[in-house]
Amino acid sequence: MEFFPTLAVVGTLALPHGVSPSDHPTPVVIGDHDAERVMAGSLITKVIFLENPDMAEKAAQEKDQPFELDLLPGRDPFVQARFLGRPMVVLRMGTRSLTAEEMARQSVPGTVLLPGQSRSGARASRPSLPFVCQPLIDPIAGPKLPEEECLKDGGDIGQPAGHDSKGRLHGLDPSDTVVEFADSSGKRHVVPSNRVCLCVPRFAVARSEQPKMPSSRPNAIPR
Repeated sequence: MEFFPTLAVVGTLALPHGVSPSDHPTPVVIGDHDAERVMAGSLITKVIFLENPDMAEKAAQEKDQPFELDLLPGRDPFVQARFLGRPMVVLRMGTRSLTAEEMARQSVPGTVLLPGQSRSGARASRPSLPFVCQPLIDPIAGPKLPEEECLKDGGDIGQPAGHDSKGRLHGLDPSDTVVEFADSSGKRHVVPSNRVCLCVPRFAVARSEQPKMPSSRPNAIPR
């Protein structure tokens, strides 16, 4: 089988000191279904991203078999990956040549000087710059530190943990860690622990497929 894959590295891990990046490689998986769809003429785009632990899929997975999210036609997998985490690698593959109409939709006429042209001509409109290329940074605090590598554990988040009127413990979330004790007078207390960060990066995939466009058929001649 013949493929024409391209790989674009768009992100990297931010690991603590002493942790080797080779211990957490980004998995790039091409399955049998992908191969079948490519051979059928489809264009496959996979954006492998580092999951945000607060928005991660609540399902167990193997390290070399990341969870794949199949998107509906027309949805941008890069946008979905940015919403759920941080994009790391973009994989594109297919055997179909783009039509002139599809290539025209990817650019603004008059803004690119093609080979053999001395002048580009009048532009149809201003060239567009995706908003994702302009990160918002606080001028005082600086750029936000990456959090996708970190699974926060301990402390007391959400509803504060404490005892109700019957002495039962409430407000304990799955990631909370608290200690219950009674002082010398018998009064009961609930004290949260420190909140710590566990370095457990996990990857997922946003996948989109552009099927082969049907060939144009001549209009039927009415009888």
